[in-house]
Amino acid sequence: MTTKKTVLVEIDDTQLEQTLQALKQLPRKGRPLREVIAFLSEEIQQTLAKGYSYTELASFLGERGIAIAEHTLRQYLAEANKTKAQKKTTTKKTQPSETSKLTTVTPCDTTAIPTQFSSDTRPKRHTVGKFVEMPKEL
Repeated sequence: MTTKKTVLVEIDDTQLEQTLQALKQLPRKGRPLREVIAFLSEEIQQTLAKGYSYTELASFLGERGIAIAEHTLRQYLAEANKTKAQKKTTTKKTQPSETSKLTTVTPCDTTAIPTQFSSDTRPKRHTVGKFVEMPKEL
């Protein structure tokens, strides 16, 4: 059986807040390779359309400090394109269209509508506890 050991740090609220603010201000050391490829994805696609190969692009990026293998470049570029496509379909779905606008419904007089069931033929509900049991035949 392992026991958890609690370590107490003697720090007041002011020092803790200052530490928090200092941590927030630390600069980023680097960027994830996926993020870099996603950022460059549109330009990479255009360069591929010009006739350059993935191997040439991987070499070009490596010369500029972005070390990446050709197959990794293919994979990350495909992921970036898939993510962009998903974002486009998501934003299209959330925008209201002309046909999805709500229309105002005016109330009608329901007294002239005959009821389907008389009080004798209406299905009976049997209460059991807090739930209502519905008859199997409706």
